[in-house]
Amino acid sequence: MKKWIEIKDEYKNWKVNEYGYSISPEGDFRIKIGNYAKIGNHTEIGDGAKIGNYTEIGDGAKIGNYTEIGNNAEIGNHTEIGDGAKIGNYTEIGDGAKIGNYTEIGNNAEIGDGAKISDGAKIGNYTEIGDGAKIGNYAKIGNYTEIGDDAEIGNDAEIGDGAEIGDGAKIGRQLTYLIGSKDQVYLYDPKKRMIGIGCEVHTIDAWLSDYKKIGAANGYTHNQIKEYKRYIDLFAESF
Repeated sequence: MKKWIEIKDEYKNWKVNEYGYSISPEGDFRIKIGNYAKIGNHTEIGDGAKIGNYTEIGDGAKIGNYTEIGNNAEIGNHTEIGDGAKIGNYTEIGDGAKIGNYTEIGNNAEIGDGAKISDGAKIGNYTEIGDGAKIGNYAKIGNYTEIGDDAEIGNDAEIGDGAEIGDGAKIGRQLTYLIGSKDQVYLYDPKKRMIGIGCEVHTIDAWLSDYKKIGAANGYTHNQIKEYKRYIDLFAESF
């Protein structure tokens, strides 16, 4: 039995059928709304969408067809989520954010106000995406990662677990810097194709050939060496 669902304005006359799905007064199949969920004024929810228990959706939001939003999630005012997206439990999405079609966002993630997550992107658990940040199509962002305000991550880019990408950083164009789990990676001399990681500065070619040896000499773990190899590749692609 459904409990204390608060549905405002155009949804307030909807009914719940024997399968737990909400239907419009005209009888059209629409959405499944969990217990204690709240849906704001003038919000649009697509066919076949599922809204979890205790989840709150703000005013003027748009939820696409067959999108699934987990339990205890919070969706901001005027946020748009495309078709077939999956939003995890306890995830918070800020006001005015845009989430693309078939995007997957993990549990306990935080998406900032005005952020844009493009089609097919995957955002890990406990990851934070800053205000105004842009994540490209089919990009993959790992667990416990922090992407700063107004940062831009390009199409198909992959950022590992626990990485920190600073405010305004750009990955996929001319990358300037990013912060990984151990040291900062930064552009040192673009004309000579040189980047620095911590105190080590080398050309991209030198990094690509000697990254394992340099990493081991500086106390990097096996997983950290793999992580920073991805960052070296991202810088190589940005030149």
